[in-house]
Amino acid sequence: MKLDEGLALASYTRGLDPDGWVESSAIIGIVIYSDIKQIQLHFWIPEYFEPREISCLYSSKNYSAQMLPGVICEVNLPCEGAMTASEILINVSNTTMAEPPDLRALGAVLLNIKSF
Repeated sequence: MKLDEGLALASYTRGLDPDGWVESSAIIGIVIYSDIKQIQLHFWIPEYFEPREISCLYSSKNYSAQMLPGVICEVNLPCEGAMTASEILINVSNTTMAEPPDLRALGAVLLNIKSF
């Protein structure tokens, strides 16, 4: 997963695996160092997955999108100011169990977080 300049992940981030997979639910702690107006998250699911919905709770508002297999999905979150720490709560419907010995419930891959 790539982060734009001016953004950093907080240490309390949970449910985001090192390989970029978001589990069925996750908490992404994000620190904003520059003056930006919008955060854009890019998610992806493999072609063999069923379509699923992803929802992101940010600043007490819910933003959701339909994810289609093999297509990059964008979720746009409005942002205010710099030097803030925020949480993004992510929920993914219809998770898929990974192949053994991997025991994770796979939701979607978080490809990158962009700032505008």
